[in-house]
Amino acid sequence: MFSSPLGEKIYRCGSEFLRKYSLEDKLHSGVLVGFSGGADSVMLALFFCEYQERNAPLPLLLFHVNHGIRGEEAERDERFSRELSEELGVEFDSLFVDVPKIAKERGVGTEEAARDVRYSAFDDIIRGRNDISLIALAHNATDNIETVLLNILRGSGSRGASGIPPVRGNIFRPLLSVPKEDIVSLLTEYKIPFVTDSTNLSTEYRRNYLRVEVLPLLRNINPSIEAAFSRLSDNLRSDDDCLSSLAEEFLSGRTTVPCRELSALHGALIARVLSLMAGESLSYSQISKLSELLSGDNFSYTVRDNKIFYAERGLLSVKDGKAGEEYTYSVKIGEGRTKIEELNLEITVTHEPVDKTSLNIYKKSIQAQISDDIIDGEMLVRPKDEGDTVYYGGMTRKLKKLFSDRKIPPSERKRIPVLCDGKGVLWLPGYGIRCDGKGSSSRKVYVTMGVYSGESDSDAVFGSEYK
Repeated sequence: MFSSPLGEKIYRCGSEFLRKYSLEDKLHSGVLVGFSGGADSVMLALFFCEYQERNAPLPLLLFHVNHGIRGEEAERDERFSRELSEELGVEFDSLFVDVPKIAKERGVGTEEAARDVRYSAFDDIIRGRNDISLIALAHNATDNIETVLLNILRGSGSRGASGIPPVRGNIFRPLLSVPKEDIVSLLTEYKIPFVTDSTNLSTEYRRNYLRVEVLPLLRNINPSIEAAFSRLSDNLRSDDDCLSSLAEEFLSGRTTVPCRELSALHGALIARVLSLMAGESLSYSQISKLSELLSGDNFSYTVRDNKIFYAERGLLSVKDGKAGEEYTYSVKIGEGRTKIEELNLEITVTHEPVDKTSLNIYKKSIQAQISDDIIDGEMLVRPKDEGDTVYYGGMTRKLKKLFSDRKIPPSERKRIPVLCDGKGVLWLPGYGIRCDGKGSSSRKVYVTMGVYSGESDSDAVFGSEYK
């Protein structure tokens, strides 16, 4: 089969891929092939069989995951995969997982749950064996087009628009430059069977809609669309690698960086530095919010998995929060009204006292009168953090000690709003305003905090003795 012109072309694409990414000398450590029984995975299995004949034997495992989604059709696919593996003389293993149940339990889509289950199963197999260390997946050039288009439609950055990564960790995709049409044509020509997932024909799924409805139109414009998108992916990936390297160079192993130093970078570098600090890709909205917060010296902001970006006196770091214990928000406060949704709290900043009758809309409220010469820069409201102190009554006091003296439960302390400025804590409701030798200005700023009626417990926000 691989001696035909088309077969030789596909084999050459796969073998050149292995050379390009320096994988040839690593194959002896063993390869797990994700094997669905579809055309792509059948071609990948045949490629490795041919590669062994032309080079040297290598540990090979065809691994099939039955997701429990398509009933009898899924059972058919597993039987087919097992039988073909036996014909090829290659080791086979399979796993049944009730993906719909897992998706429901996790509150995610079926496709996302299925992908997570597959990768988790691959990792489990590798951890349990000493003769398999690499994972080969059968994504092709047409899959890459679909991924690029989907990510562009989501508004992705250059990393998402670069499509499917050829290599990531111990996962590699030797057929990524081969069009789907070539794979099906070669298998059909040599009457090699494969199964077809009926859900791939339904245009209710976005990827299928692109494959069935959109790609034929694009192919009318450029018949070599796979090659064009492969070049696009390579170019974008190269640019992204360069920017990521510059971001790593900026950090140079640091876990804490000055906000002003970071904010002076180009936006593309800021995004990558923030993602590196978080240890995961951040969304556009998260990066936009953090980029905005960098103009201040004190803030905290929670991203996925309870990772918290925390700035104290202009130094930014990331720490892990514990689910259910962190109650994190960070909001800049300017003149007028600002609402903190997390606490059902509204903050009003004026230069005139707020009329008491207007406070009746709140379940509970508290007001501070602050001389404007005390305020250093912008004000923001955030939760208490470890190490927070406030100076008043002639001494510096730790907020932790103040809360402890009032017997405020640790679980409620994060919900108490702390008014800060460039110097740190400015006002802790119920305790007092920072006193640092100033406060003689006749110009006053009135800060009012009011809790609306609703789910928020006003005592938890202000403390039961605050009003």
